[in-house]
Amino acid sequence: MRHVLFPLLFLSCVVAIPAQSQSFTDVTTLIGLPSDETPSFQAAWGDYDNDGDPDLFVTNGSFALDAGPSQLFRNDAGIFTVVTAAAGDFGQGKSFGAAWGDHDNDGDLDLYINRGGSVGEENFLMQKNADGTFTNIAPQAGVDNTDGTGINVCWADFDQDGFLDLLVIHNPQIDAPFSRLHRNRGDGTYEEIFAGMGLQVWGFSAACGDYDNDGDPDFFLANVWDGVDPSNQIEGNNTSRLYRNDGESFTDITAAAGLSDTGISTGVAWGDYDNDDDLDLYINVNVPSDGRLGLNYLYRNDGGSFTNIASQAGVADRKEFGVGNTATWGDYDNDGWLDLFVTNVASNPNRLYQNQGDGTFVDQAAISGITQLDGVGAAWADYDKDGDLDLYIPRTGLLDGVFQVSSDVFYRNDGTANRWLHIALIGTASNRAAIGARVIAIAGDLRQLREVDGGSGLYSQNSLDLEFGLGQRTSVDSLIVRWPSGTVQVLTDLATNQRLHLVEGETNPTAVAATDDATPSTATLDQNYPNPFNAETVLQFSIPTAGPVQLAIFNLSGQKVATLANQWHPAGRHALRWDGRDDDGHQLASGVFLYRLQTDTYTESRKLLLVQ
Repeated sequence: MRHVLFPLLFLSCVVAIPAQSQSFTDVTTLIGLPSDETPSFQAAWGDYDNDGDPDLFVTNGSFALDAGPSQLFRNDAGIFTVVTAAAGDFGQGKSFGAAWGDHDNDGDLDLYINRGGSVGEENFLMQKNADGTFTNIAPQAGVDNTDGTGINVCWADFDQDGFLDLLVIHNPQIDAPFSRLHRNRGDGTYEEIFAGMGLQVWGFSAACGDYDNDGDPDFFLANVWDGVDPSNQIEGNNTSRLYRNDGESFTDITAAAGLSDTGISTGVAWGDYDNDDDLDLYINVNVPSDGRLGLNYLYRNDGGSFTNIASQAGVADRKEFGVGNTATWGDYDNDGWLDLFVTNVASNPNRLYQNQGDGTFVDQAAISGITQLDGVGAAWADYDKDGDLDLYIPRTGLLDGVFQVSSDVFYRNDGTANRWLHIALIGTASNRAAIGARVIAIAGDLRQLREVDGGSGLYSQNSLDLEFGLGQRTSVDSLIVRWPSGTVQVLTDLATNQRLHLVEGETNPTAVAATDDATPSTATLDQNYPNPFNAETVLQFSIPTAGPVQLAIFNLSGQKVATLANQWHPAGRHALRWDGRDDDGHQLASGVFLYRLQTDTYTESRKLLLVQ
């Protein structure tokens, strides 16, 4: 493998690859995710415990006064456990947007949460502690926005000083303040800088991305409101705007870029759908009940100016009645072309637009098994590390203007034979989470662009890993990484079907979880570690085929005291944690315990020692 550093050059040579059909399976209850009918808004993927598995935060969309907290789900090799109570106080009641980012550059992810969406609700900045818990530091950091109506959020290093800044979008309401950009001072505190720039707007969502290829993040603000009466959102001055980052200020270039006609919009997402090395923009439209605005927009980036090609591309998604919500890009079939998932509510179908590689898309939602109506947010991640993107959809039904009870749904991608490469970036001179980094992968005739996204559009944050589908190509000729610091790093001759960790400035990436040999030939149960243990221990096992698995803890009298797993598991290697508590949450006394793995064809037990 050769590694070089040189100035970034843009070349383009792409050939359309025939699309493949494939299926998704609803595994929501099989892998430990919630099956109750609690409405949700945001899905945010982030590996908060640094174990290589993307974990999931879902905001509570309930408007009930007695609603519980939003939920943090820890991913242990494809099985999810609710750890909210143990991880910290994430607040009770409804929350809207949330996004992961390493705000203090300490190597683990922190979480910002827009709480409530009403004047007087305090937002949270949940800082990750060394012991795995979180503490809300928003008040002392200056980002609690207690007078705010925060609805959406994204992280980006707008001033390129190596620390993530925080863009908080405020929903227009009576007495509500304008949206805010909090600049990270690098000492754990923030200062609001929009007011000093004269930017006084409300909005609904924002998407950050370097649309003009100049190395700094710009942002698109959806459904901007700058009228006198924020309660009148239909008849007033609704529009959306593109703000170019000019270093010390932002310039509204909406009209000059050809983006004036965007309607009353909700979800927005940047993605290079045509593989020409610049970010294109999809906009989902929020339709009034009289149906005046029914078409979404796909704006092709033509070197900094934009052309709406949604109708000819087949992604206009006309809604006879209802409300469009989020949109998110991801190459779900690993053919090298970004596909598009779009959610709607009010009994409108969600859309899975498969990119045909020729500038057009075909809706494959129904044929692929994505059949639920209504969706609010949506987010992609490879939760089971098998090389393809899986999809979580928070759902809050809306019918005749009233929120209905709905259950979230999680779809496992059952994959194709196409190959892939996933990249996890770690910044040093740049922000640690590498948000804003841009990577181009060149494999023969295929060239693709991805950017690390700190939360984008409406209620969506995909995994911070960058995922490249490669069709049947067996190697990547060049991987060009432009870090937020401006450093350009190039890797060559990379094998496919692997996940790489790349640290800024280092020439040798670390390969993790390559899957060619990932499926074990036999079932095994490993010795727990650490052993003896006090606070927590890890129990690992492998199974060669998918099926029901039970992993339980017993005392020496043979009584079962704790069940760690009792559900379907995919084939592969798995890890579960035990904190020494029984199924009722009571801390057990010191002593020797047995843990037993049981499948349809295999049973094994081992001993462990708990020391209090």
